[in-house]
Amino acid sequence: MTTKFARKFAIEKLQQAPAWWEELLIRLKPSGKELGETGLRLAVRDGYLNFYHQGQAIAKVGFTQNNLLRSEQHIKYVFESATSQKYTKLIGDDNCIINPESNKDFAQYLGSETLDLWIARSKKHKGEEKTFVEQVVAANENIIDMEMGLPGSGFRIDLVTIEEDQEQAKVVLWEAKLTSDTRCRSSIDQPEVINQISKYREFLTEEKNQLEVINAYIAACKVQTHICQLAGKQVSKTIEAVAKGTLQLGLDTEPRLLFLHNPKNAQKDSWLPHQQKLIDAQIRLQVMTADSERILLSATELDNFKPEQQINSNQVHTSVTIMRGADTIGGSCIKINHGDDSIVLDYGSPIMDNTGTPLEPEFIAEPSINNGVLLDIQQQDPNPPLAYLLSHAHPDHYGLLDTLPSEANIYLSDGSYSMMQISNMFYPEALRFNRLKHCQQFSPGEPFQVGPFTITAFMMDHSAFGACSLLVEVNNKQIFYTGDFRGHGRKSKVNNYLYSRIKQPDLMLIEGTTLDERHSQAFPTEASVEENLVTMLSHPSRPAFVAASGSNIDRLVSLYSATKRTGKTLVIDLYQLYLLDALKKHAPGLPPHKGDHLKVIFPYSQRQAIEQQFGTDFLKYSQRHVNVEKLTGSDYVFRISPSQMPKFLDRFIEQGLQPQFIYSMWLGYQEKQPTFSDMSKQYQLEWQYAHTSGHAYATHLQEFANTINAKRLVPVHTLCAEKFVDKFANVQIAQNGEKLFI
Repeated sequence: MTTKFARKFAIEKLQQAPAWWEELLIRLKPSGKELGETGLRLAVRDGYLNFYHQGQAIAKVGFTQNNLLRSEQHIKYVFESATSQKYTKLIGDDNCIINPESNKDFAQYLGSETLDLWIARSKKHKGEEKTFVEQVVAANENIIDMEMGLPGSGFRIDLVTIEEDQEQAKVVLWEAKLTSDTRCRSSIDQPEVINQISKYREFLTEEKNQLEVINAYIAACKVQTHICQLAGKQVSKTIEAVAKGTLQLGLDTEPRLLFLHNPKNAQKDSWLPHQQKLIDAQIRLQVMTADSERILLSATELDNFKPEQQINSNQVHTSVTIMRGADTIGGSCIKINHGDDSIVLDYGSPIMDNTGTPLEPEFIAEPSINNGVLLDIQQQDPNPPLAYLLSHAHPDHYGLLDTLPSEANIYLSDGSYSMMQISNMFYPEALRFNRLKHCQQFSPGEPFQVGPFTITAFMMDHSAFGACSLLVEVNNKQIFYTGDFRGHGRKSKVNNYLYSRIKQPDLMLIEGTTLDERHSQAFPTEASVEENLVTMLSHPSRPAFVAASGSNIDRLVSLYSATKRTGKTLVIDLYQLYLLDALKKHAPGLPPHKGDHLKVIFPYSQRQAIEQQFGTDFLKYSQRHVNVEKLTGSDYVFRISPSQMPKFLDRFIEQGLQPQFIYSMWLGYQEKQPTFSDMSKQYQLEWQYAHTSGHAYATHLQEFANTINAKRLVPVHTLCAEKFVDKFANVQIAQNGEKLFI
């Protein structure tokens, strides 16, 4: 048995990338991130890497004598009928795995499905303690090691963290136990675990060992940082600082005990006397309960917090409060509290009162708590919210974020970030989101941690690109917020992905915009809009002018497809072209495409906006440029601002052509903005209608709710929450400001 402690891995030898290695990197989840069903944790060993799933070693990665990457995995994961404790091997690009029990039987590594199978088989060996340890890893980003073997002792320490305090960092060892473990209890003698902790102390107090441990974990930080970078992942700032040498590392020679207290019968449980024996033995310990958060306390916090207080104080409550949106559409804001911690989902500008009457723009432009536009979000809470999370880039969901204190943490999806980045270039100052560059981005499907909250975003089918629903997990409870969504757009299939991952959350906040019956259902799907556009645009010698939102990417794609099918030339402006280009990194299939039928006008105000940012960058689109002088023929369809339309309209009319008007937005905008009726009167043309809602209709809302099957269903973003009672199950109607306890 080795008597030296080391952590190292020859990262300079990583010149190859077998398929199985790439798959391990894809599955890699740094500490502080949720593991998921098939994620893997990384631990650095003495010359190799260990990839774990819930405490079970799935792959031990090292090098052969010929410097080929090698992965070893327990035989029971690869050959289920195996009875020995041997290991199988994957070497380099050879996907054949020999059974070491027979040397005749073999298996094939077939990519992700094989790795899924190994992980599934490993789960047969997990228990309550392993599950508890994994929960702690998911909640603490500075965990650097797990299942750490103590040289010469045969002991394995569950967790090793890098604890930062006052510009210093220390290696800290944590042994995790259940309070029901007999090794932690004794009515006569000292509990067995005291001897185990004494062994750790003995090892840690030897000067030679201290130096070895510190150097080993400096090396481990470097390797973890490098491997995570290869995987496109990010270690914590503390681990990265140790790796770079900008944060000095020391060692806490006092090992700690971490307990999960989950008594089967609280009245008969006799844990506290046994706990007192551990305290009398000068052991520093932390006790968590089934309902408590999994954040590890620092040495200072532990010294000021008695374990019996931990048990009592850990019974924290989780609640959801609809700050605004329980009885209105727009101005959405939802707060989730867990103890003294909270997060906020959306903080939008209100657009109407609870009768549906639009609010005056002058009223919204002067937001304050007194006039009700701003909300007292912190209320009686001792701490401000840990984060504000944006579901999508529509002003009625983000419009008040700019009013927050400068230190507020704001998160939004990478797709929403790209949308708003381009919009900020072209929008007037009053409509820009000035906090964007300070926001943090998340990607759909990748869980992230904010305090005790684990958040996972899911892409949704909505008229705003980058729109996401948000699953919030805390205290073993799930709160699911749909945000705005539909099931009849170009991304309707994303709901099938969501259905497979969310089942029976404790509470679901579901939008109900269309239940007020003010949204026309003349066009049931985005596909039906495209078909009607094809019909409308099939008239020869009739140039078309389409009123549609320049940021509604689904509608732009429908229009692009319809013009292609009818042989027309689609004309858009620089804003839309820059927006489409920016979003291609998220959706490569978006137009424009080389040699297509797309042309662009260069409005002066938009050229100015680009020149301020990128100089004459817009000239790269010169081959697509069109203006009044460049018009040839009549086969044009314009999706441009109404202010830009008259000069083109007049040119066609001068040529004896009869243009057509197509309105492709919510009819409410037509009623509120006189521009459309004025144009109709001026040119003696009626607006033809082709539009479908960006929000789910009743039938899809019912399908969605029935499939998710939440324990409680709470309507939001609706003028008629009461209609949910007759159409849905498990409905709870909430009032603005009412706390719903989970």
